[in-house]
Amino acid sequence: MVKQSTMVNRLDAADVTELAPGVHKVEWVPDTRFPLCGTFVFHLEDYTIGYIIRNDLLNDPRVKFVGLRQPHPLEPKIELRIQTVSSSPFTLVLESLRKRKAGLSLLKARFKAAVGAAPVVQTTDGVLFHSGDAAKSMDPMGVSMRGLLYLPGEEEARIAIIVVTISRRRTADLDSFL
Repeated sequence: MVKQSTMVNRLDAADVTELAPGVHKVEWVPDTRFPLCGTFVFHLEDYTIGYIIRNDLLNDPRVKFVGLRQPHPLEPKIELRIQTVSSSPFTLVLESLRKRKAGLSLLKARFKAAVGAAPVVQTTDGVLFHSGDAAKSMDPMGVSMRGLLYLPGEEEARIAIIVVTISRRRTADLDSFL
């Protein structure tokens, strides 16, 4: 059973980071009324990954229908309903996830290269701040990264990063703000 913390309408932190015994991260619930149709249930996830998968699937001509919902705001799970024309829903969802994983690997490599090229400034409280326009070439869509903030003492996978993204048309506006 899901416990609530002392704050009203907020889940306990353990309930959104650990799966209950016997619960799998992803479940498949087939729809017996239609062929090649069913629902994927993603536990401990929210709309962030759901929208990414849904948008990829909507652009695929082999997909007839994709729907996304969160049964309840206090339940850390989403349901992705998919109906395909000819291919297996499993295949299409796995293709979408693999494509996103490859894209994130490329973004990570470009990010590390841009961070390495940016000048480092250390504030009085020990926070390292990478600033400058070294990362402008990261995204061909016109998005640049203005600042990357690292909290000291954390391992690389858990580094808290604050990234301010801007379009090149508004660079001058943000420069006056920063």
